[in-house]
Amino acid sequence: MASISKYKTKKGDFYRIQLYVGKDANGKRITKTVRGFKTKREAKMAADKLSAEIASGNFLEKTDLTFSDVYEHWLDTYKLTVREHTLLCVESLFRTHILPILGDTPIQKITARQCQLMVNSLAQSNLTAIKNYTIQASRIFEFAISMDYINKNPFNKVIIPRVKKAPKSPKFYTRDELELFMFTAQKRCSPKIYTLFRLLAFSGMRIGEASALTWNDINFDSAAITINKTVTYLKNGKVGVSDPKTQSSNRIIYIDKKTLVVLQQWQNTQRIELLKRGFNANNSQQLVFNGVNNSFISHHMIDYWIKKISHEIGEHSITPHGFRHTYATLAIQSGMNPKELQAQLGHSNIQTTLQIYTAVTDEQRMTTPNKFTSFVNF
Repeated sequence: MASISKYKTKKGDFYRIQLYVGKDANGKRITKTVRGFKTKREAKMAADKLSAEIASGNFLEKTDLTFSDVYEHWLDTYKLTVREHTLLCVESLFRTHILPILGDTPIQKITARQCQLMVNSLAQSNLTAIKNYTIQASRIFEFAISMDYINKNPFNKVIIPRVKKAPKSPKFYTRDELELFMFTAQKRCSPKIYTLFRLLAFSGMRIGEASALTWNDINFDSAAITINKTVTYLKNGKVGVSDPKTQSSNRIIYIDKKTLVVLQQWQNTQRIELLKRGFNANNSQQLVFNGVNNSFISHHMIDYWIKKISHEIGEHSITPHGFRHTYATLAIQSGMNPKELQAQLGHSNIQTTLQIYTAVTDEQRMTTPNKFTSFVNF
C-alpha cells in the first residue's frame, strides 16, 4: 500500500508518495518515491496507478539508458555465443544501419512509429536484407525486456515493406560454364590459383577450409583430405585459424585422381618457389595455398581472379563459395547419393544439403519431361 505525505519547499507545499516495489537480488526492500504533487488527490491518483502497474508486473524503473547502451550490454553476452566472424558481421550491421538511427534515443522512449520509420528508410535504400536488420534490432528490445528496462518490444508492431529484388545471376556454374572457366584459368592464372579453383570446384570444401589446409592434411595414397580447421578473420583485422564451422565439418573428403595430380604438381612448384625465398618447403605444417611472406592467401586476390576469368569468358561471376554450390549442384545431377554429398560437404542436417544445394539448371529442366515419359512409358 502507498503512503502519502506532505512536505514544504520554497515554492510551497507539495505531496509525495512512497510505494513498496519488491526486493532486490539480496532480499533488500525496494521502495519507489515520487514527489511534486500539488494536491493530495493528485498524489492518490498517481499512487493508485503505480500500485496497479506494480501488481500487473508492468512497473518499470525509469532509466536513461540509450539503445546504444543496451546494445553494448547485449553484445557482452552475445559475443560468448557465436564465432568471431559472425560477431564481426553483426557488429558491422548495427554500426552501419541501426545505431545511426536508434543509437542515441533512450530505450524507454523508442516507439513503434520510430521503428517503422527506420524500416521504411532502409526499404527506400533498397536494402534487400531488411528482414535481417529488423530481426537484429528486435533482439536488443527483447534483451531490454529480459533486463526489465522496458515491457514491450516496439518491433512487434512493425510491418516489413516488400523490397523489389534486382534479378540475380546464378550462384553456381553449369558443367559447360565450369569447364570453360577452368580451361581459361589454367592458361591465365598462376599454378597456385588454378589449383585452388580446381580443388574448390572438385571437392565442395569451403574457401576458409581450403585456405587453412596444410600438406600433412592431404593423403596422396588414399586421395583423402582431412578437414579439421578453417581460416577466420579476427576483430583486430588479422587472420587466424579456428575449428571448422560445425562439428560435422570435421571430416575426411575424397578427391578425384586428376585433382590429386594437380595438387602434386603444385606442391613441387611451391617447394621450388619457397626455397628460392628462403622458406623451409618441407615443413609438414606448410600451407597448401600460401600468400605473401608465406602467410594465408588473400581472399581479395581470389575474388579478383574469379571476376577476371569470368569477364574474359563472358560469363557471370560467382563467389569463392559459388564453387561449393557448383560442386553440389553438379554432384546431384551426376546422381551422387544425397548422404554421400552430405558427408562430403560436412552438413550436420541432410535437409541443408537438399534445400540449399539442389538447384536445378535450365539444362536439367529441359530433360524433365523426357525422364517422366520414359518412366511412365505409355
